[in-house]
Amino acid sequence: MSTNRASSTSNISPRSVLLQLLAVVGLSCALGFTFNASSPVGVKFGEPAAPPSPAKVTAAATPIPATTVRTNPVIAPSPLPTPVEVTATAPPPPQPTRRAFPPPAPFPRPRVVTNHATVATPPPAQLNPAPIHWPETKALVAEGRAVLVDVRPRPSFDAGHIPGATSLPEASPPDEFKSFLSRQPTNITVITYCSSTSCSQSARVANRLVGEFHWPSVRYMTGGYLEYQQAEIIKPPQPAQ
Repeated sequence: MSTNRASSTSNISPRSVLLQLLAVVGLSCALGFTFNASSPVGVKFGEPAAPPSPAKVTAAATPIPATTVRTNPVIAPSPLPTPVEVTATAPPPPQPTRRAFPPPAPFPRPRVVTNHATVATPPPAQLNPAPIHWPETKALVAEGRAVLVDVRPRPSFDAGHIPGATSLPEASPPDEFKSFLSRQPTNITVITYCSSTSCSQSARVANRLVGEFHWPSVRYMTGGYLEYQQAEIIKPPQPAQ
């Protein structure tokens, strides 16, 4: 039996195998053309090939993590202003330029200081010695507030002097001055006089009484004995009746 199989196999020639293959290929091509012609997606010969449609890729949905979304408020646009009709007018004529002066500065108000405390004003200091005239001398002597001192030499005093005066010449020694002052009250005013305005003996003795003997109140008659004579002895003529 095995011998029969071997002999049958050896009887198949290569030509027959080739013919069978060609038959299979031709049958396959015929079936392929028939399917291509009948199928809408088949290749159409003589027509331009349509571009291949993009492949649809379906991706798996990836879950998105939840995040906080900040929303900006929507600001409504402001309405546009209504157009105003402007009527063109001729410009006014130029006015003359006036120079502007700054307003005058206000005067400062004087500051009034009210002093409620009453302060006693001391009287002005009196000169010592000070000049004096006969009318005032006469009043002080009459009131007993002053004494008269004739500083002329003794012969002049004996020739004539003011009543009530004491002779104390300028050339007298200091002991005579001290003796005279010791007999006077300390609140009395000593008034010296000499011959007239041309004589300076009364002023010199008055300064000596203050500076050397420190008498508190000393005066000297500037007109001297002549002033007394003109006021008390030489009378003006009386008008005729």
